[in-house]
Amino acid sequence: MAHFRADVPKEVMWQFETLLNNCDNMIDDMVKAGAEVVLENVRNRMPETLRKATVRPDTLHLTKVYTTPSDNGRNCGIWFGGYFINEDGEETPIELVANMFEYGSNQRKYPKHPFLRKSFHKREIERAMLKAQKKYIKEEGNLK
Repeated sequence: MAHFRADVPKEVMWQFETLLNNCDNMIDDMVKAGAEVVLENVRNRMPETLRKATVRPDTLHLTKVYTTPSDNGRNCGIWFGGYFINEDGEETPIELVANMFEYGSNQRKYPKHPFLRKSFHKREIERAMLKAQKKYIKEEGNLK
């Protein structure tokens, strides 16, 4: 029977152990970094009337990073909160107004102005997530 023996430097073992201990924190930071990119894209792409209503800090939020029970995945969401006040002073939940901008309204004859769906750019999100990952995983040849 063949035998194999490998000597792994202590630095590499230490890095693996550190990575294993910090894996949950790394994934949470990566998910949050990707969500922050999407949040910034949403702010930049939303229609001007909705942007004026969401200037207040209590209207557009990131959720905490959470674990889904069905597949044990990590998620972070963006949500609207608060009220949109129109010219007549009527308050409408800002979620409904954002939905109307995104999908349009047949009853009010308002066309679509999608801004949420267009805010997800895979390359930008991956770039931000990899940047967050670099805090935990050192580059090859730099094990210290």
